[in-house]
Amino acid sequence: MFSIMTYVRAMKAKPGLKEGETIARIETTHKAKPSSRSLYHGLRACWKQQDYGVLPPVFPAVATFMTHLRHLSDPKFPFQAMGTVHLRTQIEQKRAIKLDEPVAYRCWIEGHRDVDRGVEFDMMTEAIVNDQVVSTTILTMYRRSSVRKRDGIRAPNPVHNHVGAQEDSWEVLPGMARRYARLSGDINPIHLSTITAKLLGFKGMMLHGMWIVGRSCAMHPVQMMADGIKFESEFKLPVFLPSTVRYRWWEEDGVMQMRVLEKNGVKPHMIGRLTAAK
Repeated sequence: MFSIMTYVRAMKAKPGLKEGETIARIETTHKAKPSSRSLYHGLRACWKQQDYGVLPPVFPAVATFMTHLRHLSDPKFPFQAMGTVHLRTQIEQKRAIKLDEPVAYRCWIEGHRDVDRGVEFDMMTEAIVNDQVVSTTILTMYRRSSVRKRDGIRAPNPVHNHVGAQEDSWEVLPGMARRYARLSGDINPIHLSTITAKLLGFKGMMLHGMWIVGRSCAMHPVQMMADGIKFESEFKLPVFLPSTVRYRWWEEDGVMQMRVLEKNGVKPHMIGRLTAAK
């Protein structure tokens, strides 16, 4: 449930990690109950998805957003929550979850990795039905730190043009981001208006990363409802609003490649892959 005090705590400055320290485990478990119908239908409207009676693969991450924000606002978490950036998403789904099935959630963060000019850590979510984990979501987050230096070499971006690729175009207006913010509880000011985003030092109002992930998944409902799937995505560039983006996809060696691109179809906002889980 949304709480303004959670956001107040999220803006509190914190000292960061000292040498030899890591992020302590912070965990919350929610008892099993049917999923919110209002959230389910609201997300369907945002992502233009039909009512199939099963949860989209990204639903657990959206449904537990406020839980993770409380974790980031916990006194044991060493960084200020605001300013933490979502880099990558990984979802392994053993089977789709029916809308009326009682679902329990286990969410936690623990540990970190030193990376280029900062640290990465994972926000973990398990969706549990009848005491069985049916879906695991990993949201990899980044926090800038001036004392952390480059670790390794960045891999080159993959090619985004492909012979035989299919394509769609999405027009995304500021009202859509505000609607998603109300649904998810993610009311970070960078997603609410150009004015508030610029006050925080950004070029303009930005679209939520999970909206982009959810809209991409909604393009492939049959594949996303299958048993034993693995979806991975990584963000490259923010989507500033209003904006028109291109969505391009193709199958290659048993992998569905997914790209959300700038209007000119060159630079990627998001790179995604859908495969059969091993």
